Amino acid sequence: MRLQNILSLIDGKLLCTPSIKEFGDIHIRASKIRRGDIFVAQDLTQIELAIEQGAYGIIVDQDVQMSDSEIAWIRVESIEMALLRLLRFRLLEMEPKVYALNSITLTLASEILKGSNCIILQGDLFANLPKLYSATKNIVILYPEGSPLESLFIHTHTLSRISSKIEIMEQTLFETSFILYDRYYEKRSISAFFMPYLYRVVDLFEKEGVEYEIGKLHSGSHFMPVFVNRVLQAKSFGQSDQVLIFEEDVALMLEQIEFLETHASYSKLIYILPDSYQSQAPKRRALFYYSSTNDIVRVLKTQQYNFALIGGQSRAFLDHLPSQDNSTTLFNL
Repeated sequence: MRLQNILSLIDGKLLCTPSIKEFGDIHIRASKIRRGDIFVAQDLTQIELAIEQGAYGIIVDQDVQMSDSEIAWIRVESIEMALLRLLRFRLLEMEPKVYALNSITLTLASEILKGSNCIILQGDLFANLPKLYSATKNIVILYPEGSPLESLFIHTHTLSRISSKIEIMEQTLFETSFILYDRYYEKRSISAFFMPYLYRVVDLFEKEGVEYEIGKLHSGSHFMPVFVNRVLQAKSFGQSDQVLIFEEDVALMLEQIEFLETHASYSKLIYILPDSYQSQAPKRRALFYYSSTNDIVRVLKTQQYNFALIGGQSRAFLDHLPSQDNSTTLFNL
């Protein structure tokens, strides 16, 4: 990339008169620099290493000592803004295939991804800069839908709601045996609720030529079962007739309620949602609302249930409950 183009792109001021007019790649890690590259100095202590590695240019947003007058020293108003502008330009050259995924499909994609031709972005822009700057041409990029990261990309795809071709052979609420692309997966610790989502991710990877492996599947913080006794102490899997199901993403609960009422209609079901969802939730007798964790505890201790689906909470909810009497009786087994 030519020096004048870089100056125009990042609105930079040249601090010297170098003989160098063109650069190779752009890096934010000094250890990645090769002869002819340009270094964006988020960390000023890395400048000397970048020069030793062969950097032809250094971009800074504060005063520094120019230890080598032969290379280009460029001053910008903000390193963050310069990085953003350079990254957008780089993404145009890379021609990535970009997909916005919901929280479940992104979790499952993270679980099964093996190929190096796909990267998953989480968190803010600057946490993802190393991944993006080291990405190769035609990379597949996955990021959370609704994320500010969307502003980086010109074209973004979403996963279509295709019919699942996963053949479920056997299932309980939290364990599934299934066939996918002629391969049998026995008793995976994942609910059949996730099968349509899993198929969308696998279909994406198949189409884009991304290597994946369905090993020990986990659904992250979604539809997470915890077996408990009468005083809400966690028990081993299957060792209680009461189960709390935690779902941090409340937007998924309507679909999960329908799943439970189809596949656990024989059981006593209750649903607990944040107060803010009262106007959005369907009318059901077993629907309760909370404004504090104390409200959740009160519902769980006064209602009879086999399965309690709790929205907007994770398993950590149990860790913050007041300590209980740990003595074992017939009433808290």
